[in-house]
Amino acid sequence: MNRGEHTYFETISEQYCYHVDVVAMADAAMALLGQDHPAATAQQPEPPDILTFGISSWFFKDCADYLLSHSQGFELLHLVTGQKFGQVRPLSG
Repeated sequence: MNRGEHTYFETISEQYCYHVDVVAMADAAMALLGQDHPAATAQQPEPPDILTFGISSWFFKDCADYLLSHSQGFELLHLVTGQKFGQVRPLSG
């Protein structure tokens, strides 16, 4: 990491947030599994908000067409991004 280069830090920060969300989701799932168990505690933690990704069918088709368009049948890489609005991330190219 060099001074003035924020790309590496931003990547690590995004990965950190993703993994925190994964752990929170796993904790909520384990808590829900334990609700039917007799030893489950009476007070269960609130499940975390689940991220929702929005994508139009037109854009989804355009992505699939691009990914499968290589003349020799190789799959291509396509980056998709979207601004976060609360727990919803609308995706676009």
